[in-house]
Amino acid sequence: KGIYSLDKYLGTSQTLVVLYDEEYFTRTWCMYEIATYLWIMKRMKRNKKRKSWVQKMKSFGDDKLFTAQGIKMIALPAAPYLIGVWIWSFLTTAGLVFALSGDSITLDAVSLMTIFCFVGGSLLGVMVAMAMLYLKLSKSFATLKDWTWDKAECTVAEDKILVRSMIAKMYATDAENNDYADGMEYFEKELVQGQVRGAANITAALMMCLTCLLCCFPMFMVLVLAILTAQTFLSS
Repeated sequence: KGIYSLDKYLGTSQTLVVLYDEEYFTRTWCMYEIATYLWIMKRMKRNKKRKSWVQKMKSFGDDKLFTAQGIKMIALPAAPYLIGVWIWSFLTTAGLVFALSGDSITLDAVSLMTIFCFVGGSLLGVMVAMAMLYLKLSKSFATLKDWTWDKAECTVAEDKILVRSMIAKMYATDAENNDYADGMEYFEKELVQGQVRGAANITAALMMCLTCLLCCFPMFMVLVLAILTAQTFLSS
């Protein structure tokens, strides 16, 4: 009864936040939850009245950029890397601001080079960590690129067969309208390989861009220190 009533529980939510890892897309019940929520969103979208241009602008980010029809994809393996980079950026920037504002600290070429080497060396470590993160995320993206129901795993084989039939039934009409063999093929290619994968890729790219900007900010502070030091040398 709980499984057959899942759509009633999910239907009360405007957004489904998915914290995924490499194994998430191999879990039968997790994929059934995504399939059910996407089906609910498609049904609600058909029944909605036309939005005004103001409502369309407000919902543009959620509908087009960050979500797959209401599902926000967040890579769970990225959390420790991103938190570490943010902490490093904050502490490094705070230290540079303190050095920049201290009246008793005299900046010369040696001290500036020391600061540059420290920030540059630690930044190199951060970039290595980001490369490792990218490799980790690429495995999840590769899984989504050619995902099929055969990759889903379940302890009870009968449950997997039951869930497949339920998903195929959900999307039977969509499959017929889009020339797919059945509802499961439509779910695999149009939704998982298309919308879900696209939302996951875009969200991950935005997180990586934000992290890169945070990495660059301490280097910007070093550049400010270099300009101030050059001005001091020229004025003296």
